[in-house]
Amino acid sequence: LQNLGAKMPTAVIMHGDEGSGKNLFWECVASLYGEYATVVGQDQLEDKFNDWISKRLFVIGDEVLSRQEMRHLKGKLKAMISGKTIQINTKMMPVRAEANHVNMVFLSNELQPNALDASDRRYCVVWTPPKQDRAYYKAVADCAENGGREAFYEYLLKRDLSAFDSHGPAPTTVAKVELIDLGRPNPE
Repeated sequence: LQNLGAKMPTAVIMHGDEGSGKNLFWECVASLYGEYATVVGQDQLEDKFNDWISKRLFVIGDEVLSRQEMRHLKGKLKAMISGKTIQINTKMMPVRAEANHVNMVFLSNELQPNALDASDRRYCVVWTPPKQDRAYYKAVADCAENGGREAFYEYLLKRDLSAFDSHGPAPTTVAKVELIDLGRPNPE
């Protein structure tokens, strides 16, 4: 947000209990991008026509992976996350290349939403805290709608990022180590 159009070669995977506020938080972030953000599901991600990603700066993949599809989509996701260009395939139109400026977040209720390589550098994995009571989420949503979103945006714009390395690997978290271990092949 501080560097408009900046492309991160990493993505966030946030997973945990259903109703723990993943969508509430990330849809607030997406609203900061306006028309340049979207939420997609499994169908859009697997479809050969991918014009939904054209001109996007921020994409939320909501429950886009399951155990059956993890390996199948792994390469496609890597290209979306760290590729410099995206091939845009619109129905009845020639395929065209576009500069890739999209930053991605994947949300899931699954214990294992994605199969990560042991040496993964693309994903920052966050396991959500347990679900709170309904009043908590109502207060958060009310806050967001009554100036909280704008205050959050201002906070993000004022963060000192002088030491930030936009080409560095995603941070290693306990949740990431656990997700890598869950995806290890049996021989390992």
